[in-house]
Amino acid sequence: MENIIYKLKEKNLFKLVLGLGNLDFKEIEYIINIYSNTKTDIIDIPPNQKAIDIVFKELKNNNKNINDFLFSLSFAIENDKHNSFAFINNEKCKKCFKCIKQCHHKAIFIKDKNVVIDKTKCIGCQKCKCKAISYKNKYSVSDFDAINLANKNNVKIIELHASISKTKMIKQAFDNLNNNFDGIISVCFSREYLSEHKLIKLTDYFIKKREGKPLIIQADGFSMTGRENDYSSTINAVSCAQLFQKYLKFQNFYIFISGGTNEMTSQLAKLSNIQYAGITVGSYARRIIKNVPYKIAIENANRLVNKCKH
Repeated sequence: MENIIYKLKEKNLFKLVLGLGNLDFKEIEYIINIYSNTKTDIIDIPPNQKAIDIVFKELKNNNKNINDFLFSLSFAIENDKHNSFAFINNEKCKKCFKCIKQCHHKAIFIKDKNVVIDKTKCIGCQKCKCKAISYKNKYSVSDFDAINLANKNNVKIIELHASISKTKMIKQAFDNLNNNFDGIISVCFSREYLSEHKLIKLTDYFIKKREGKPLIIQADGFSMTGRENDYSSTINAVSCAQLFQKYLKFQNFYIFISGGTNEMTSQLAKLSNIQYAGITVGSYARRIIKNVPYKIAIENANRLVNKCKH
């Protein structure tokens, strides 16, 4: 545990998110293949044993020392969109095909004249909203499932995705983690579903419960919006992180910035005097290595990681 705390205190860490709802194991393998050749510090893995096995195996295949990386295991409270996938009712579908154009993950396509959604590729970003599409939970992973999975694989960080409006459910899930997991707890939430007042009240509650034990708040601007590489895309993430600055006076409290993060996030955060421990990148990190030659993918990934760390 001490080596993890030491790492967190170094600051300027880069955290790679594979996608909580990502069940595309070939994609996970490719992402690790690319980002293992960068200075990535933390790899956030979906709550799935096969996904964990692939990450560890691919690191070894690339002659990387697993101990050089930190790992976190994510799970989501029920109805958090990180844990959702799109479901289409073809009886309501008007065959306008707008959803296909809106999906950046190629999870929606036409088969036998019907619109079909590939659950393994859908990450629940909900860009495809329409009357014919609804959303269901992808995983049925409880807090205790996540704890058992983390302990089994020696993962020392569990991240709770709490982008819902029900504070009682968030507190209950947090209490279960706090009472039953000996590692580091990270909570990812944003202003998308909770007011600033409720975010502050919840953070007060977390800090009191942790009693000085390590706590990470991952300030999520707007989840899964990292498509463009500009200030406007990342401004909400930096602004959300600013809410938690006052808690840095507490021992073992760390801020990570996420949600719309890109190559501009570090610069904007420093201009805003945000004292963060790291930057978390998911959607943008995955996008810049897709459909490009291997060498270009490596260059793009290194550029992103280096800009986030400086």
